Amino acid sequence: MDAPELLLYTFAAVAAGTAAWVGWWVRGRVHSHRLAVLDEQWTRKLRSYEHEAEQALTHATLEATRGRELAQQAEELQARIRRLEQRLRTRGDSEDDLELRTRELAELRERSDAEFADLRERTESELAATRSEHEAAIEILRATGTETLAERDREVQRLTAWITELTPLSDALKDSGDKLADRDRELESLRAGVREGDTARGSLERDLERLRGELAHERDQGQRAEAEAADSGAGLRGAEERCKGLGEELAELRARSEELTRERGALQTGLEEARRESATLSARIEEIQRVGHKREQEFEQRAARSAREASRRLENALEERDASATRCGELADELARGEERDARGAQERERLAGELEELRSETERLATETTAEQAQVAEGAAERVAALEGTLAETGQERDRLRDERNARRRELAELSEQLSAGALEREGLTASLDELRRDTTRRERDVTRHLQETSGETARRMQTLEKERDRTAAERDALEAARGALEERVREGRDERTALAATIEELRREAGRGERSQASLRAALERAADEMEAQRGRTRVAEEQGAELSKELKERERKLELAARAGQRSQARRERLEAEVLGRKQRIETLRGQLKDLREARGTLERDLRETRKAAKAAAKTAPKASRSRKPKPARKPNKTPKATRTRTTGKPASSEKAASTAEVAKPKRATGAAARSRKTATAAKTTKPKPTAKAAKPTRPSAKAANPKQVKPTAKAKKPKRATPAAKAAAARRAKGARSGGPGQLRTVTLQPARQAKGGDLTRIPRIGSRMAERLREAGIADPAALAALDRPGVDALAKRLGIEAARIRREGWVGGAAKLT
Repeated sequence: MDAPELLLYTFAAVAAGTAAWVGWWVRGRVHSHRLAVLDEQWTRKLRSYEHEAEQALTHATLEATRGRELAQQAEELQARIRRLEQRLRTRGDSEDDLELRTRELAELRERSDAEFADLRERTESELAATRSEHEAAIEILRATGTETLAERDREVQRLTAWITELTPLSDALKDSGDKLADRDRELESLRAGVREGDTARGSLERDLERLRGELAHERDQGQRAEAEAADSGAGLRGAEERCKGLGEELAELRARSEELTRERGALQTGLEEARRESATLSARIEEIQRVGHKREQEFEQRAARSAREASRRLENALEERDASATRCGELADELARGEERDARGAQERERLAGELEELRSETERLATETTAEQAQVAEGAAERVAALEGTLAETGQERDRLRDERNARRRELAELSEQLSAGALEREGLTASLDELRRDTTRRERDVTRHLQETSGETARRMQTLEKERDRTAAERDALEAARGALEERVREGRDERTALAATIEELRREAGRGERSQASLRAALERAADEMEAQRGRTRVAEEQGAELSKELKERERKLELAARAGQRSQARRERLEAEVLGRKQRIETLRGQLKDLREARGTLERDLRETRKAAKAAAKTAPKASRSRKPKPARKPNKTPKATRTRTTGKPASSEKAASTAEVAKPKRATGAAARSRKTATAAKTTKPKPTAKAAKPTRPSAKAANPKQVKPTAKAKKPKRATPAAKAAAARRAKGARSGGPGQLRTVTLQPARQAKGGDLTRIPRIGSRMAERLREAGIADPAALAALDRPGVDALAKRLGIEAARIRREGWVGGAAKLT
């Protein structure tokens, strides 16, 4: 092998290895950065989704609490509606009872009118029969003779007088004029018949005696009828008065009923207002109690802090006072001891002064003596006197010092007394402050208690007032019922009395007219009661409609709660999907890490191969024949194409963790021409996992391999001497080397084998924001690959969202269509 070619191959192999190493290093850094970015993005997404799930749970909890509160309010309203319905039923029962009693009264009046009409007809018939009989008897008596005519006339006069006396009764029978007229016409016909029956006088004369007895009997009956007429007139006047009283009582009862109705409405309104006020007062009482309790706690805390501070300061003051008292006792003891020492010093001074006087007198006495012994005694006395004077001076100094010390002790005692006084004053001030704080707390407690008592008393008074009003209403209702009972009793009495008034038909008709007017008024009252019932029923319907609206609102809230629960479930499902997606992403990351590890191992393998190639090149250079080294090699004929340098290229990313791309490195050598073709052969392809050094660099041909042994070197006959390389050949070789370094068309390429594009395109998880579960749902919806997803338009996205049960805005927001379009 020629040295330039070997050098060229070596340079190409080094360049290829360096380029591969740099490429793999850069790709590893890029993958690491992408992995970190993906981890950060999915961590942020997971946190945001967890935060949204927590917010959804909190919102669902709040909605559930609000729903329970609304359910309680609805139950309270339903209980209130039930109470109102019960009151309405009670009111309806009472009104039905009143209507029943009114109908009974009307029936009683109708029966009374019928009985009065029957009685009137019977009375009229009896009176007509009696009158016809009397007139027939009168005619008979007039026909039979004149002797009885006067008597008959007198009888007629009496009957006429009796009829005249009964005239008021006939006035009372004006309403029965038609019937009386008919009866008169019948009487005229009877008179005609009597006149026509003159032939029957004989028979009538025989009956004359009998008629006389009957006449006497009729006189008695007339007297009794007169008495009954008088009684009937009295009874009629009493009945009129009672009817007037009953009419007034009915009017009063109607007015009272209307007043009770108004009072009932007012009481209901007042009761509602009282209930609202009671609820407001209860809330206010609770608020006041809460505020009072809070203030009481604050007062108690402040009082406790003040008491503790005052106690601490009092204890300190007491301790200081005790210390001052102890100090004062010590000072007093020291002062007493100083006074005792002062007294002893004074005594000692007096004693010394006496001794001094004695010594002076002795000195003066001895001064008169002239002996030497006396002089010595005088010197000793003088020394003794000097010592005594020094002692006196020291005693005076000690006394002055003790006096100063005593004065200082007295001043210190005065200061301590002042401090004790100040401490006592401060203690008194603290005690006063504590007492004031306690009084303030007690006063505030009394105020709060009094306010609560006043509020409770006001509420109790309002409730008592309402209870009294209710009792009064109940009493008035009882009175009304009693009045109705009395009225019914009186009506029964009036009916019994009317049965006895046979001759008071006109008055009874007027009474019937008044009864009809009373019935009209009662009908009007019943109509008003019916209108009131209709109004009450209208209010009940309004309350029912309000209850229905509240029920609808409650149902709406329940629906919202269900929607919130569904949203929470969807959030939980979404969270699970995200967790699954994150898990899938982590698996993909692990797969990518494994692939990166494999690529690093391949890079290491390439580096080892490069090193082995270098070693092989060096070994081949060393084993080359010396003759070929010494002989000037002929320049090889310029080949058409230089061998391609190896370069590894990965096309695309792996599809998923289950579909890792298998790589295989294939070396495709190009056939050389000229002397190079006669002297060497191109290298074969290397294996995929661990290529041999021969796969990366061209090895010598068999003749060259034999040429490694100097004894077996046989130059071929067709070999030509190498010529000097021309500048053009050098430029072409440089261009080819540059192309080999840059991966040009003459370079050997290591192609990475990968699955077909159709198989890789069917993986929907390669689209951002789509996990394994969503990919399964997309496949179930008919989207099998990213190309089908990328082909969707806006209506198609809406239809896909409906099939998936999600919002179309999510598909647009997460960019599914764009991500699929990038993959296709």
